[in-house]
Amino acid sequence: MNIFFMKIQKPIFLIRFLLLATLSVALINCTRDNVFDNDSLDNIDKTKRSLSIQLATNNTTNENSIETTMASNEVLEVNLTLITDNVEEDSSEEPDVEEGDMEEDDVEEDDTEEDKVEKVKFERLYITQKTAQGVTERFENTRLNLQGVFPDNSIVLDQALSKIDLTFDLNVPELTDGRITYKIWATDSLGDFRNSSLNRITSIAEIVVNQGNSINPDKPIREFKDVTLVPHTIGGTTNTIFSLFTATTFQLSGGLEFNKLWDFAYTDDLGAVNFYSADNYIENFNFNIEEINDAKSKDVIFNQMFFAKSTTFVEDYLAINLSEELNTITKPTATRVLDVKINDVIEFQDNYGNKGLIWVKQIDAVNASQPSNAVVFDIKMQSN
Repeated sequence: MNIFFMKIQKPIFLIRFLLLATLSVALINCTRDNVFDNDSLDNIDKTKRSLSIQLATNNTTNENSIETTMASNEVLEVNLTLITDNVEEDSSEEPDVEEGDMEEDDVEEDDTEEDKVEKVKFERLYITQKTAQGVTERFENTRLNLQGVFPDNSIVLDQALSKIDLTFDLNVPELTDGRITYKIWATDSLGDFRNSSLNRITSIAEIVVNQGNSINPDKPIREFKDVTLVPHTIGGTTNTIFSLFTATTFQLSGGLEFNKLWDFAYTDDLGAVNFYSADNYIENFNFNIEEINDAKSKDVIFNQMFFAKSTTFVEDYLAINLSEELNTITKPTATRVLDVKINDVIEFQDNYGNKGLIWVKQIDAVNASQPSNAVVFDIKMQSN
């Protein structure tokens, strides 16, 4: 009987041992999962280092700057805190009133809404990444999109909160040598990725990440090939507008959420190919779009761009490779260029100081049902 009982106990003991061993391995693996960003399996086995940043609405001038060197086996995590001030109501002293001096009708009233200072509220978070090549781009990380994103890709912030904590990885591209710069700020309404002062309600956090010798290479030109625009319609439903920031075309009917991305537009008025700065285009043409017409009446500011026909030949245009080669361009004075022909080269300077060239390659009929001309061109510009 005892021998039989011992024979049964051994398998049971073995099963318990195996279950405990399996559970221990599972616990170890769960702890290990916290080491890397869930968004990227490339970060497995890398060391995570945290950078803490706080931005408050009572400080819009000072820049919070962090410069760090990242090793090849590291992941940089940002712990970002946004804080609004609780603005108190106006508490100016009232004159002393003796008891009995107040008439029955002289009842103190609460402050009206006009007497109260409106509390600042966060609406959007903007983050940019400046690459080693000098190109400023929108920074994107899905861990920031818990509330969603606005059409311009700024991050939605919960306006009901006076303190917001966000944690995300920088996802820094690995470089042999160079530096990448990130800038972070918050606004109370529509901002501008290329102009951090627009509607900004906090200071700017700047994170500079150095790798290798921290020296960036010579800036290459930014180049866009075979950009195609078609003339505008009164309903704004054609791809008439181009953004030098996103390198994409836009329809005016897309709405004012995109207006800080609009740089210039193409029209074929008077039977000619013409380029208009975004502000000149909106101002001088009529549209059957209520939002655009309201913006015109309210003096909404659109981007300016300046053009001039160049003496540069196509061969010279093709030979340009570095951003500094475009420094010789003098800022033009006109916000439109008219009667553009095939193989014309157009000099420009955008609203943010970047200089560049447009090479007009092709002017074609779109199709039989829409005989308006489409224009096809290449762009080379600076990456400031």
